[in-house]
Amino acid sequence: MSKVLTSVLAILALGTLSLALDENAVRLQRSLRRNVHDSSSDPASVRNRVAAKYASNALSYFRNTGKHHPIYHGTMLSKRAGSSEIPLESESGWTAEVGIGKSVQTFNIVFDSGSADMTMNTGTYDPAKSTTSKNLQKTFSSNYMGGKADGNIFSDQVLLGHVKANDVSIGQATEQFMPGGDHVQGVIGLSFPSLSAFGTSSHTFPEALQREQDMDQNVFQFNLRDSDPSLIIGKTDESEVDGGFGWIDVSSQDGYWVVDAELNGKAVKGIVDSGTTVIIGNNDEVKEVLDKLDHVRVTKSERGEYQGTFQCDNPPRVSINIAGKEVSMSKEALTLATDGTNCQMSMLGMKGLNGWILGESFFQVASVVLDFDTPRIGIGKLK
Repeated sequence: MSKVLTSVLAILALGTLSLALDENAVRLQRSLRRNVHDSSSDPASVRNRVAAKYASNALSYFRNTGKHHPIYHGTMLSKRAGSSEIPLESESGWTAEVGIGKSVQTFNIVFDSGSADMTMNTGTYDPAKSTTSKNLQKTFSSNYMGGKADGNIFSDQVLLGHVKANDVSIGQATEQFMPGGDHVQGVIGLSFPSLSAFGTSSHTFPEALQREQDMDQNVFQFNLRDSDPSLIIGKTDESEVDGGFGWIDVSSQDGYWVVDAELNGKAVKGIVDSGTTVIIGNNDEVKEVLDKLDHVRVTKSERGEYQGTFQCDNPPRVSINIAGKEVSMSKEALTLATDGTNCQMSMLGMKGLNGWILGESFFQVASVVLDFDTPRIGIGKLK
């Protein structure tokens, strides 16, 4: 059988899905759109969720590599996560319909480039209904944006469009760890295996796809603009961007998609993470960037972490350059919360980070390609 080139294209406007009649198309929808008027979008709640996720990843990375990750201080983040109440609200994400098992069970799954594992909410995937499911007789404990997930690990086949990956490790949580009900039923990690919390002989979803060799290219291209967002799998579509892509090699040993970037001309090192809401960075470096922005009021939280606000009708100019491709942040991408007049910036400082996390706010203005073959990451300016 010839290699299958699978592309995933979906068009979405204000939660209503319009999908081309392509037999290889996978339905893509944005769920849990961030409510900029919701109190759970406040900087403290966002920071606590990020701390919980990255503290969990830090533990997994150390178990798998014997090393501490250089981008963040795992112990500091762990202490913060353990002492904070973390509401499971207002996290957004783009989901695709994913099938699991021989007798296919379908679910709406978030794709997260900042974690490694496939984990399902309680009451969703039922291993007993799948003849291809295997109980790996192992348990797990991890975290996804503040939602602690504990449960049992199985392996099964996973289908995305016409692509099938066998022997994928799947964590079945015993309690709900993600909000959203039927809109968000699980998460598929698209980082590298050194972040996996499972420790099994089975594979992460990207690993399993590579083993199948069903795709001409093992790539995922995110085009997550507010209008007509798309996820393309198996090829790179340059028609989505102005001026083509810039490419930068990454090391799979880092676990994350770590890149060198310039933020308003300041050199930073950042993790490209589709599963984090905001752009969040080393506290001192964020203050340095915010202080140089026109029309931004810089304040400090009770923990001494910096943040900024601006008049909504006069947003600051913020640009990010990766691999020679510069993208400018829109007002919408720069806004975490608003009262209608003042906008809370979606760029936050946080203690415990040595670098930056380029989250959903960045994905709103950039086309991002995760290339597992090289590995490398491509960045382009969304049309």
